[in-house]
Amino acid sequence: NLSEATQKLEIIQNEYREMQSQYESLEKQRIESEKTLKRLRRELEATGEELERRDLERAECDGLHRSLFQCQKSLENVQQQQQQSDVGDDRCRKSLEKEREDLLLALKRNKNLAEEVKKLKNNSGHQRVDGNVEEMEGKIAELEQKLDESQFEVEYWRDKNEMMINKIQFRNRKEVLERYGPGPHHVELAIHFPTTKTNEKITLRLYSLDTMPHTIHTFLTLIDRQHYNRGSFLSLRPHVLVAGPVDMHDVENNRQLEQKMKREGYFPDGALLFNEYSGEFPHVVRTVGFNEEMGGPVFYVNLVDNTVGHGPSDEHEGGDSVGGK
Repeated sequence: NLSEATQKLEIIQNEYREMQSQYESLEKQRIESEKTLKRLRRELEATGEELERRDLERAECDGLHRSLFQCQKSLENVQQQQQQSDVGDDRCRKSLEKEREDLLLALKRNKNLAEEVKKLKNNSGHQRVDGNVEEMEGKIAELEQKLDESQFEVEYWRDKNEMMINKIQFRNRKEVLERYGPGPHHVELAIHFPTTKTNEKITLRLYSLDTMPHTIHTFLTLIDRQHYNRGSFLSLRPHVLVAGPVDMHDVENNRQLEQKMKREGYFPDGALLFNEYSGEFPHVVRTVGFNEEMGGPVFYVNLVDNTVGHGPSDEHEGGDSVGGK
């Protein structure tokens, strides 16, 4: 019996050791499984964070795409408005030029008739001696009637010309308000000196939009379209400093600038359709003016008080436009 009990005990001990070994193996598997589970949880968390980051990036990209789309639309609208404005400016320029030609013709006819009437009146004494009084008086009356009709025509074209100018000023003021705001408007010019590495800046404070809307609109358009880029100060005189899209030192650059001005219709007819001068803003020191005959885009800075020379006079009927200071 003791022998059988001993054998059973050994069997039980062997089974226990086997179970202990299996337990230890299972425990190791459990530990490995826990490690694997923790690793998978970390990877899952990392994957979730990556997905969240990508969702944020996707949302940001969607926002940027919408912003880009809106910018493209805005740019297209601006370009379309610019094209419409260019077409409108060209139409206004042609209409104004036509009305100016008609006005000049009317003035010329009026002047010729006035001279003819004066000549006939001066010769009427001689004709009376010859006995042709009635014929001479009839001619004078006929010419005076034509002179009155010509004067009426002159006034008609003057009124029409003024109406066109008022229309252009109204539209220019509206476009400046829509594109640049109510002001005051400032323009900063970056000046590069070829002989040094120094760059300077000049700030121009533009004058009242209500007083000279066409001048302000034209100058802001020239600036906005970068027509003065690569231009230069081309002349220094005792009374003015002249600048514009001209390069007196680089032939090729000057040719490109000139071609650009031609494409825009600013050369050789100028940028301004008409002059705007106000006694409220005379040609004092540091003011910026546009020559009456050229009408921009070349401008000048008054180095002295040029109110007498550049303002209205018998020889300088309207006075040069003054854009700012």
